[in-house]
Amino acid sequence: MSVHCLNRPLIGALLICAALASCGRTEAPPAPAPAGPVPLASVQELMQGQVDPAADELWDAVSSEVTAKGDVDNRPADDASWLKLRHRALQVAEAANLLALPGRVVVQPGKTLEDSHIKGILNAADIQQRIKADPAQFATHAKALQDSAWELLGAIDKRDIAAYLAAGSHLDHACESCHRRYWYPNDQIPPG
Repeated sequence: MSVHCLNRPLIGALLICAALASCGRTEAPPAPAPAGPVPLASVQELMQGQVDPAADELWDAVSSEVTAKGDVDNRPADDASWLKLRHRALQVAEAANLLALPGRVVVQPGKTLEDSHIKGILNAADIQQRIKADPAQFATHAKALQDSAWELLGAIDKRDIAAYLAAGSHLDHACESCHRRYWYPNDQIPPG
């Protein structure tokens, strides 16, 4: 008889003992998956990665300059330029949905606000408290951002420069209104 054959009864006995030992124990069920979307990026990260770059591109797409050679108008010149602007407006519109998602932190733990060194900017904890105190108001600001992006989309689809400029102004107003309420509420606005 080989040594290999002698180990089979021992292995079988060990498996039976292990099975019997585990009969009385029950494992905890796995934790349920969160219901709905879970915010991962901070408000600051959404602004830095989504809203700011897209809004800057939207604002810079139409402009006029006076140069030594005369007036220079910058406008979207072709289908590809208009499509790129359309994508940026959609980026802002969807970022507004993400900003309004409950439970989003202003900055990630251990991080500071990018512009915290500027006089008049609240610290992250104060901004977070303002949002937490009235999340519906914060969502209203996010909706205003989204509405201005939708207005830009309409102007882009019509290729209407006048409507585009008006919508760009509304986008600026939506951004500034939110920043004045949460980031720098004590900033003094000069009269007029």
